[in-house]
Amino acid sequence: MRQVAWYNRIRQETEKPEYQTATIKILDRSLVTEGEYNFDTGEWDGAVNPEDATIYEGRARIITTRWGVDRNEDKFANPDTLMPVRIQLPRDDLPGMVRKGCIVTILSAPNQALVGRPMSVTMDFHGSSAASRTIQCRISGDAIDGGE
Repeated sequence: MRQVAWYNRIRQETEKPEYQTATIKILDRSLVTEGEYNFDTGEWDGAVNPEDATIYEGRARIITTRWGVDRNEDKFANPDTLMPVRIQLPRDDLPGMVRKGCIVTILSAPNQALVGRPMSVTMDFHGSSAASRTIQCRISGDAIDGGE
């Protein structure tokens, strides 16, 4: 008896390319290492550069969340305006964990103002992950608006 679970029916719809219209890259900074300098060759042995630490590059859906939802209360201790953003990815394209602190860069998006914007992953698990892979990030609103 084959039964299609509710989350698979939602996944079939939400993972369509017409909904996942952005392209992103996820960099796991914990994989970047300098290695050891080899004086004989003049190169770093065992070094992993940021391009090799890319754990995902592909399509995504970028979803902003409501301003009233801020469970960490950063606004009281941080003068920067941090905005939560959720990103949905094709579930099977990223099987491993996305560590907190990974950097997400928007490579292309219908809204060109988002291109090149870095975000920091705050959570790998989200309620909508049952259907499509969903990670939560934070993006600096001050950086977007030209602040430093």
